[in-house]
Amino acid sequence: MIRVLRPIMHLLVLTLIVFLIYNFIVFPIFMAKAKVIHMIDADSLLVMDGGRIERVQLIGVDAPEMAGPKGEIWQCYNKEAKKEAASLFTVNREVTLESDGGLGDKDVHGRLLRYVKMADGNYLNDELLRKGLAREYHPSGKTYDKSDEFAKLQIQAKAENLGIWDVCHGAF
Repeated sequence: MIRVLRPIMHLLVLTLIVFLIYNFIVFPIFMAKAKVIHMIDADSLLVMDGGRIERVQLIGVDAPEMAGPKGEIWQCYNKEAKKEAASLFTVNREVTLESDGGLGDKDVHGRLLRYVKMADGNYLNDELLRKGLAREYHPSGKTYDKSDEFAKLQIQAKAENLGIWDVCHGAF
């Protein structure tokens, strides 16, 4: 009886070791999370990704800017949009960055172009449009995978007179 159980126990221990290695070493490497370390404005982030600090521009959204290159631009609703966007990260600042094949990896300023999936499974890009904190935007006039969905979110926020659609009438 013991001779029969011994190989089964060895197999179970080996299975447990493989499971632990996969879940705590292999899986995290391929599903690495980035961590938001600073919000430049509602649609631009600094993230720590794979040990490097990266600038990220959210795909498909244009939010009011906090400042231009010399600090001279302060657009309508910029502080409110940034504060509301930052509030979405009060519990967990870990995000998953997803690219869009149609746009390329970076914008003209060298920022990563990404959809930003938050820990709760929602996308920051969607939330900004849904809450009226940004308007839908086509970088360099190119289309992207979620452009139809984003246009609908913008129409809904505009119809409900939310955020920039109330205070700035969509112009900033």
